[in-house]
Amino acid sequence: MQINYVEGMKDVNGDARPVIVKDQYSFLIEDTRNFSAYSKGGICEKINLVEKNKYPNFEEQLSKRHS
Repeated sequence: MQINYVEGMKDVNGDARPVIVKDQYSFLIEDTRNFSAYSKGGICEKINLVEKNKYPNFEEQLSKRHS
């Protein structure tokens, strides 16, 4: 889930974070006790994270091919 536009508890804005969906209208996020106090607002967007693969760059591929 990506959370943005939260006022007050700005620590939750930005990066994707894991959540536990409780029901159609609510979810839980990580422990926020050390975050600043929530004031108002926020928009949540469900996102699917894609696993990133590391591939050799073009030069590395060419050097392996000519070895």
